[in-house]
Amino acid sequence: MRDMKVRLEVRGPGLNHEAGAKAITMTSVASFRHIFVLCTGRCGSMTFANACSHFTNYSAGHETRLRHLGEDRLNYPESHIEADNRLAWMLGRLDKRFGNDAFYVHLVRDPGKVADSYDRRWEWAGSIMRAYNFGILNLKSQTAGVARDMVDTITTNIEHFLKDKTNKIVIDIDDPQVAFREFALRIGAEGDIEAAIRAMAVKSNTSRQETASDQSGRSEIDFVQEELDNAAKKLRALKKESIGFKSRLTAAECQIETLERQKRQLTYLAIPTMVVGSPVLLPAWGLSRLWLKYRARGTAGKK
Repeated sequence: MRDMKVRLEVRGPGLNHEAGAKAITMTSVASFRHIFVLCTGRCGSMTFANACSHFTNYSAGHETRLRHLGEDRLNYPESHIEADNRLAWMLGRLDKRFGNDAFYVHLVRDPGKVADSYDRRWEWAGSIMRAYNFGILNLKSQTAGVARDMVDTITTNIEHFLKDKTNKIVIDIDDPQVAFREFALRIGAEGDIEAAIRAMAVKSNTSRQETASDQSGRSEIDFVQEELDNAAKKLRALKKESIGFKSRLTAAECQIETLERQKRQLTYLAIPTMVVGSPVLLPAWGLSRLWLKYRARGTAGKK
C-alpha cells in the first residue's frame, strides 16, 4: 500500500446552487497497487468498471485477463481496478499472490434477482451455468434451483475469503451511492468522482427480460464473436485450399490427357513397324519357340 493524502469537501444547499449536491475533491497518489471487484456475476461489475473509468489515478477494466493461463491470468498492471466475476473461482491464487496488500470490493445484488438472471442464460456460449450444473455438480440434465445454488456457493466463498482482509468494502449495486463514495475516498481516487457516482446508476449489459441489473455477459458476446471470427478464418482458408486443390486437379487432368495422347501416337507408330518387320520377326519367333521345345526335351531325356 502507498501513502495517501485526501481532502474531502462537502457542498450543501447553502454552498452550491444544486441543492444537496456533494463533491469530493482528492489530492493523492493511488493508495493500492491492485483493487479487485469480487462478485457472483449478473450484479453490475461492468457498471462498476465503467464508473471507475472516471478515476484518473487508476486504470479500470472488466474481465481483462480472460483466456490467460497460469501466472499470466492474474498479471494485472499496478494502480488498476479489475472487475471479474471469474476471480471468485480463483480466490486461493488471488490470496497467494496479493493477500492483504490489495483492496477488495464485494459487489452484491439481491441473490434471487441474480439467480433469475442466470436462469435466462443457460444457452449462452461458455455458460457458467452449464459448467456448474453438468460439470461441478455432475447433474445429467438442466435442474431447477441450480442457479440459486451457484449464487449462494460463490457468495459464501467470497465472504470466507474476505473475513481476514483489512481493506474491503461491500457495495450493493441497487443502492451504491453512499458506499461507492466511501470506496472512492478509501482508495484515494482522483478525477471526476461525481461523474463516477452518476455512472453507477447506468446499468450495463442487462438481460433482455431485466429492467435493472447487472454485469457479465459481455464476455460471452466477445466469446461468440471470437468463435465466429475463427470460423470465418477457417472457411477462408478452406476456400483458398480448395482453389489450390482445384488447380492441382486441373493440372493432373491435363497431364493425363497428354499421356493418353502420347500413348495413342505411339500405338499408331507401332503398327507400321510391325507390318514392315513381320517377314523377319515371325520366322525368328518361330525358331525361338522350336529351340525352347528342343531344350525342354533334352533336359527331360537326361533325367
